[in-house]
Amino acid sequence: MKNFVHLHAKTEYTLLTSALRIKDYVKRVKALGQTAAAVTDRGVLYGVPEFINACKREGIKPIIGCETTPDGILLLCKNDTGYKNLIKISSGGGFHVTDLNAYDLNGLIGLSGGKDSLINRLMLDGEYREAKKIITKIKDLFDEFYIEILNHGLREEAAVLPLYIRLSNETECKLCATNDVCYTDKDGYETEQILTAIRKNRSVMQKDPDDIKNDSYYVKSYDEMIEAFPEMADAVEITNEIAENCNVTSIGSSEIHLPHFEIPGSPNNKDFLSALCHKGAKKRYGENLNTEIINRLNFELETINNMGLTDYFLIVWDFVKFAKTNSIPVGPGRGSGAGSLAAFCTGITNTDPIRYNLLFERFLNPERVTLPDFDIDFGDERRGEVIDYVINKYGVDYTAGIVTFGTLAAKNSIRDVCRVTGMPYSAGDYLAKELSKFGINAKLSDLKINGEWKETDPQLVKLLSFAEKCEGFPKNASTHAAGIVITDKPVTDYVPTVKNNDMTVTQYPMTELEALGLVKMDFLGLKALTVIDDTVSAIKIYNKNFSADKIPENDPETYRMLCLGDTAGVFQFESEGITSLLRRVNPSCIEDLIAVIALYRPGPMDSIPSFLENRRRPREIRYAHPILREVLAETYDVIVYQEQVMLLARKMASFTLGRADILRRAMSKKKTDVMEHEKSAFIEGCKKNNIGEGIALDIFSQIEKFASYAFNKSHAAAYAELSYKTAYLKRHFPAEFFAAQISAFCQSSTKLNFYVNAARRFNIKFLPPDILTSERKFKAVTRDTILFGFGALKGVGDIAIDEILSLRKREEITSCEDFCAKCDAEAVSRQTVESLIQAGAFDRFSVSRRHLMQYAAMYIDNVKWQKMRNISGQVSIFESGAKPQTQQKFLPEFDEPTKRQFQADILGVII
Repeated sequence: MKNFVHLHAKTEYTLLTSALRIKDYVKRVKALGQTAAAVTDRGVLYGVPEFINACKREGIKPIIGCETTPDGILLLCKNDTGYKNLIKISSGGGFHVTDLNAYDLNGLIGLSGGKDSLINRLMLDGEYREAKKIITKIKDLFDEFYIEILNHGLREEAAVLPLYIRLSNETECKLCATNDVCYTDKDGYETEQILTAIRKNRSVMQKDPDDIKNDSYYVKSYDEMIEAFPEMADAVEITNEIAENCNVTSIGSSEIHLPHFEIPGSPNNKDFLSALCHKGAKKRYGENLNTEIINRLNFELETINNMGLTDYFLIVWDFVKFAKTNSIPVGPGRGSGAGSLAAFCTGITNTDPIRYNLLFERFLNPERVTLPDFDIDFGDERRGEVIDYVINKYGVDYTAGIVTFGTLAAKNSIRDVCRVTGMPYSAGDYLAKELSKFGINAKLSDLKINGEWKETDPQLVKLLSFAEKCEGFPKNASTHAAGIVITDKPVTDYVPTVKNNDMTVTQYPMTELEALGLVKMDFLGLKALTVIDDTVSAIKIYNKNFSADKIPENDPETYRMLCLGDTAGVFQFESEGITSLLRRVNPSCIEDLIAVIALYRPGPMDSIPSFLENRRRPREIRYAHPILREVLAETYDVIVYQEQVMLLARKMASFTLGRADILRRAMSKKKTDVMEHEKSAFIEGCKKNNIGEGIALDIFSQIEKFASYAFNKSHAAAYAELSYKTAYLKRHFPAEFFAAQISAFCQSSTKLNFYVNAARRFNIKFLPPDILTSERKFKAVTRDTILFGFGALKGVGDIAIDEILSLRKREEITSCEDFCAKCDAEAVSRQTVESLIQAGAFDRFSVSRRHLMQYAAMYIDNVKWQKMRNISGQVSIFESGAKPQTQQKFLPEFDEPTKRQFQADILGVII
């Protein structure tokens, strides 16, 4: 059989080590007439889903494998059992030949490994007997095992080849010739060298012994492999036999893998959810529910149950309930989930979908089976408590974060390539600045086709060429900021995992998990929720009955403030552009805020002039059909929301909302074939409703134009409610609000100054921190005065703050010297004390800051001396009479400019 299959290939997911892009690899394999190919990244399976999809597109048989760490044995999946076992091995941190009892190797084919393998290292070190001993020990544990031989033109490979032949004969393991692929063609060697240099943070001119030595690690043809092994055609062609034996039929099913939600005393979860919803509906809407609510709720419950998502809703309900029970701030909703009445009635969301005409099918479409996606906002400071609750409830093995990959973006690629290739910094800086002219999402291809320099500066052309080859390569694996998966069996029964900063995360990214039936839940941290919660807590000190849920709707003073563009600290409305839009819209109700949030997005912005013009002259609007008035009156004959697209399809063409959502998605994704089919159905539906074809075509054209960028009203409505609450609190409780707002953003000196100045426009004064009364956060001490919090002070860290607050509970503090004597010197350093002095934290004791700065070191030394004396048997210079100075000579205060400057340096702002 004159053919060859690449069985050893590290892709871009052997991070910054290989320059082999999966899509290019598979295309090259097809171009060579090869029918199968393997992916064997080092220690991980990150690229498996992408590789399988690429192979399907090109008609290539995918072989799943892994070059194990640390021993370098190559593992290939023979069948589904082998794939499941490879998941366990990859998730467990590697493969060690010294601990073979730890692994189930059924369904796996083994190869002895390449240049970095344990076997090859033993061969090079003259340890042939040890290598043979290991092969003899492990070969029978595999379904099949082969001695791997390579020839990249290296002396080391030529030296051990006879030993491998001997080893094959003595162990009765067949030889298998491979090529350790790290790039598509010979030109890729240069890119691989640059990526490796970036990873190792060194110049490409500096070489390590383990670096790839030449340009032969590319995707080779059968003839090239025969040329590399001229007398060993059998070893080349045996790769076909191995490929034929590798038949993984699936890497998972789309069946939903959620744990069963246990309810003590209630065996039927469907009945429990139904009772929960109906009880919540009566709480929300009153005891006598109208037909609309009953029918909608029953429809949603039927859909949820039929799609097998009952447990999903209960899981989300449970952790939201935990958060609320423990006073952890929870958002009113986010994304399309706010369109669910069932979610509203169970308390998962707090935005009324009936009031705002939000659609359940935008969230969960019974005609297009997809997994739901509840994104839940929690106060940013306590979000972790909810995640910990979920992990503890369902088990560490049954929960995982989700991997995400940072890539070499355009600017980073330029700068990194410039650094490792030794090109002048000025060259990289120039190209990076040129790239900035093309916007935030600019690609290096924008520079390639533009720029006067490309005709005159070969160095810049060369740099750009290198950077373009590296652009987009994944450079690190990190954890998705919010996503968590919860499964009914250990996560590694479905997908491989990896440890990332002590957290277990899936090796497959978010986009691949849904196809494998793993449901992602987003736990997002939102500062605005913490700000609202802290503000309300401060108000409750003197108004115990106050609640964020009791904030009155349509407060004229709040809307007057927004109309004037006073939006500092108002959630979603702080940017200059959206503030300008607010002034032009002159909002007077929550619906206006929803529209502003939806309009101020790329794409919808194009509709702003029409929206404003029609809003000014609503009586002059001429709707092409009464249904348009019914659906678009709230946005003045402009399609702003995705839900409006769906409603028009339903009301005009009698589409179900599920089918209307399919039409909306096809338009937003520009799926021409689906749109053409749905267009015909839309026209026919309109005709049946006595709407002429001409009007139907015009309206469809209008829908098509706006649907591609119409915004999700469910999300806009939920966030508009948060915006309104922050605006109301700012307008009526400015001291409490700004204390909370500044606390949330005080780590940024820019935002600190911005909000302090914004607060001053409300005639609010600021007091310097006080060692006896300040807390970690800023706090309103009167209705027009805010006390600085320790958390904003430079040089005062969290450990020191914890000690200060703890000390105040334990003992009385009577002076700076007394503070130094009583606090834990390990937690509060001299630098911390000096920062507190300069900030004014000890001013209450009527001793000048200059005096305290002079003697702070003495206070600290006295504490150390006393500590030494208290240690039994301690011998030191102090015990030999060198007692620190205790006499103090009073020093006058710094002059006012110096005093203010010191304080400003620590506080980050002049007060």
